[in-house]
Amino acid sequence: MMVPNLTSTGSSGGIPGQRGKSAYEVAVDNGFIGTAAEWIASLEGQDGASAYAIAVAEGFEGTQAEWIESLKGEAGVGLTNRGSFASGSTYSPSDYVFAAGTSSPTSMFICQTSESFVATVSPAADPDRWVEFSAPAGADGSDGKSVELRKTATAIQWRQVPDGDWSNLVLLADLRGTDGSNGTDGKSVELQKTSTAIQWRQTGGAFADLVPLADITGTNGRDGIDGAQYVVSSMSAVTLPSTVTAIRVGGYYTPGDGGAALYKVVASQPTHAGKFQTADARWWELQSSGEVWAMQFGARPEAGFDSSPAINAATDYLVSKGGGYIKYGPGVFLLGGLVTLKSRVVHSGVGRRVTWLQRKDGYLGDLLKTQDFDTLWTGDSANGPNRFGIEHMTIHGRKDQNPTSTGWNIRIYGRAYHIRDVDCEYCCNGGYYSRWGSVAAAWDNDNTDAAGECFIDEFFVQFSRQWPIFDGPHDSQISRMLVAMSRHFMDALPGSSTFEIGPRASGSQFAQLHCWGDSPEWCLTQNAQAISISDLILDDSRPGTGLSGGGLLKMLGSDCFIQGRGVQWSNDNIKGIQLGQPGTATAQRNRITMLLTSVPAVAIDFSDDGGNDIDLTVTAYSSTLNWVGTRHATTTFKYTERGPGAGANDIFSKFGALQITRQTIRIEPRSSTPTDTWEDGLIYFDAALKKLRLFNNGAWVNLG
Repeated sequence: MMVPNLTSTGSSGGIPGQRGKSAYEVAVDNGFIGTAAEWIASLEGQDGASAYAIAVAEGFEGTQAEWIESLKGEAGVGLTNRGSFASGSTYSPSDYVFAAGTSSPTSMFICQTSESFVATVSPAADPDRWVEFSAPAGADGSDGKSVELRKTATAIQWRQVPDGDWSNLVLLADLRGTDGSNGTDGKSVELQKTSTAIQWRQTGGAFADLVPLADITGTNGRDGIDGAQYVVSSMSAVTLPSTVTAIRVGGYYTPGDGGAALYKVVASQPTHAGKFQTADARWWELQSSGEVWAMQFGARPEAGFDSSPAINAATDYLVSKGGGYIKYGPGVFLLGGLVTLKSRVVHSGVGRRVTWLQRKDGYLGDLLKTQDFDTLWTGDSANGPNRFGIEHMTIHGRKDQNPTSTGWNIRIYGRAYHIRDVDCEYCCNGGYYSRWGSVAAAWDNDNTDAAGECFIDEFFVQFSRQWPIFDGPHDSQISRMLVAMSRHFMDALPGSSTFEIGPRASGSQFAQLHCWGDSPEWCLTQNAQAISISDLILDDSRPGTGLSGGGLLKMLGSDCFIQGRGVQWSNDNIKGIQLGQPGTATAQRNRITMLLTSVPAVAIDFSDDGGNDIDLTVTAYSSTLNWVGTRHATTTFKYTERGPGAGANDIFSKFGALQITRQTIRIEPRSSTPTDTWEDGLIYFDAALKKLRLFNNGAWVNLG
């Protein structure tokens, strides 16, 4: 008998599919029970010969096993990946491409033409030639993220963009042509998309679901519903599905305005401003990890907009969470009201001259001020904010545009705070004021008292209408601070300074402090006890009209170490250093080493000298000794000066009772015998006897 041709081949060009089933496998599918050998034995011809014997008789060469293998259908074929769609390219039946979809950023399009063609329009605009395969938005909290597809050796796979896990969409084996019957080969495969599924069929056959669309929607988003189109300011009109308990909104006023944030449903209304209520009466609370953006509370770097309420709202939110950072992006944030500095909240921009907090014209008060400042700063309380900060921004007071304002840029009564990388300028008052309790509040014992109460680095205060004051906290560390042009082009008020260090700053350490500007009487007024200032530069002041005139350094504190230099560029009649002030302060036990350049009228004024160690070098030409006042008996005073006196380069030094110039030695007269321990070799000049006396062998001997 004749045996039917049992091979089957596909005919849709592209990537090869899997081989078809063998005739034995088809027989099993159709109900045959038994082994492959038993099935072969059942294929006897009319003369009783086996199917294998008949095949050999008809010319087959090989074993029975090889003959069985030859009965398998040949490989069907699947789809050809052509990558991203390119206009002008030639596409063939069963090619598939990726292009912008009708309702999603990217879709897969499968060519359904019967012959090749040159594409001139996008697949989405050519539905007669292309079938779109896209992932619609999921329901019940799904975010419907974009779907990406790829082909492996065994399957077409899909995942959510950009970091989903790859999953099989359909095995390539399932897209082969099925075995033909009555001697025909495997038929071509066609696909179509319905409203519920991707379907396939053999040409001429009936369509069947390949995969439901619901199975390839975006899975539930990490934060719940995709809320990029939602904004905080209009959420009261929005109703979300009850299954959605978290949403990441796209902005505060408009999508992309910097106010994007994650919110989650909470049981009751939060007590802070990081919240909104939807139309279904549910409350949603802002989620953060200790860092929020001012824009998430409604701040805007826009002309005419007052951002101070939003910044205060962000502050209160962080306070309720135990503290954190308020971040500011680039731009000018106008302040039409006070921003209150509170414990454990840091205001952080992205850089000086990049982020600005600026006075809104017409506002007269302070810009940034610590909580309860007005009731604390006049007292000696150990209370007040702590561990807050200001960093990476410019604070601008616009004093020229607001002449009636008396507000400060920064006013602090607090401790353990930091200021880092900040410009503070054009203040309507002194720019920066800081204070903390004096001795009575020194050991506040806030769990463990900080060794350095505040930390300041890269702080620039300039063009203030008055002058900045650092009056504590004690034991602070200040480095790389520049104070410039206080009271610029204004009168030198009596007692005014470019910068003032107050008495409550005791124990603080300054490094690389530079004060300059010629408008105030004094470049630096120093009132604190036991501080250290290294690498100090004092630059310019103006002759004064107050109690003690003007100069570079007014030293009113005691037990301090100061090292640096002073410069006076003009020939103004000023002082280099003044020690103490009668009726106000006695300066004592200080170690001051200074290099004075140019021409101070008086290098040092011993106004109220209680005993200090002074080492001055003056590199200016002068014909006088260049010091005034009464030097205390215990003061060690080393003074070196260049000048056109008796010699070409006079050198004057004074050590206690001895004065030395390049040409002379002078012993100061005494009205009585010295009280020092008498030892052989001691010499003094007796003013009454007008004789030089020498102590030798237990007695004073007149030398002349």
